[in-house]
Amino acid sequence: MSKTLYLHIGQPKTGTSALQAFLSMNRELLREKGVYYPVLDGDYAVREKRGTMSGNAFNLIKLACPLEQFDMTRSEYVRKIEELLAQDDKILLSSELMWGGDGENLAQKICANLKTLLGDRVVMKVIVYLRRQDDSMESQWNQLVKNRLYTRSCQTYVTEHICKCDYSTRLSAIAEVIGKENMIVKIYDSGRFTNGNDIFKDFLSVFEIDDISDFRKQQFQINPSMGKSLVEIKRILNQIPSSMVLEEEFRKFMVFAENGERITKAPSFLSYEERKEILSTFEESNCSLGREYFGIEASPFPPLEEKEDDDAEQNIYEDIIRFFGGLFITQAKEIELLHGKIDRFPLPERVAPGSRLIVYGADKRGRRVWHSLKNEARYQLTGFVDRRWARLLEVEGELEAPEIIFEKTFDYIVIAVASEEAADAIREYLETSGILGERIIRV
Repeated sequence: MSKTLYLHIGQPKTGTSALQAFLSMNRELLREKGVYYPVLDGDYAVREKRGTMSGNAFNLIKLACPLEQFDMTRSEYVRKIEELLAQDDKILLSSELMWGGDGENLAQKICANLKTLLGDRVVMKVIVYLRRQDDSMESQWNQLVKNRLYTRSCQTYVTEHICKCDYSTRLSAIAEVIGKENMIVKIYDSGRFTNGNDIFKDFLSVFEIDDISDFRKQQFQINPSMGKSLVEIKRILNQIPSSMVLEEEFRKFMVFAENGERITKAPSFLSYEERKEILSTFEESNCSLGREYFGIEASPFPPLEEKEDDDAEQNIYEDIIRFFGGLFITQAKEIELLHGKIDRFPLPERVAPGSRLIVYGADKRGRRVWHSLKNEARYQLTGFVDRRWARLLEVEGELEAPEIIFEKTFDYIVIAVASEEAADAIREYLETSGILGERIIRV
């Protein structure tokens, strides 16, 4: 029986991570059905929503160099592939790195070298999903910004990379090596899958596996694109030197955005006119794709539709304020906690160690007094009160209303506010309420 080596080459941002996670999770079941997805370069399963996959053959790109430059490592890699083919009739290797960048057709070079080394005893087939050029570049830009690899606008990215999106020319070069009949070209669009709206079912149809009810799937979206405001925040942060210190806070904010479902909304950074201009550049190339691989005299991609502008612009300023406001609050709380460890607010000598204290006032100074007394641990703190307690609960979760004073046991009330005028008003309130002046302390 002939041996078949399937190379799934991407392209990037066509559900590759999701497919690779799916293949990894169902490795044994796939093998039972006649397709082996081996652990060739490690097995990195996606464990979180923002995770990505590198596939089971990310080192295959090392085989793109000229044959005369092959060293022992590359030769050993080919030998491993030969061993896999000796055991199974259908081997599937996946890595979107083979798609190549900067116009370099790595898949074509890899296929040419493997064809020479493996000979006619192995049939090579290439599986590739293509995404309409405007959507593809926009999504790749989104990913680069998310990974801190790009700081400029989407429009600038398109200008720099538009010359690298001639799919027809790239695929023709690969087809010249392995034969057009061995090219499996698919469109990455739920309305254009050849087998339903499920990309996993569509992918497995290549191997004539139609029933996927027994296959496991991830319970969350893998490597989603960021929404418009999140990308803009991240792009600006990427321009700030040493912005890694903000990464943790940004990740926290992404969780907030995910809970609000903003992160999963398809962002739109290019206008209708910009998209139209991009697609006009590839009109002839895309029509050639349609003729060569889909049997139609038109582009195989979904037509461009003019959509109303989304409301993302309105959310950008809100999200920026939320992000930096949350960051400021976090940093302010940490500074207060540090002050609590180093500040000292000495109390009168009459306040003996172990005295029961209530701290009144939760302004910045009052919070420092509270944390300082807690860390000093010389007294029993039985309450922390402020008239704005309800509004300040997010800052100090232990706050209570001043009225609780009359339900608590205490020896002294410590007025901790910074303003002398406010301190006098608090003292007057307490004395008017029947608390003796000797039990009221001002620090």
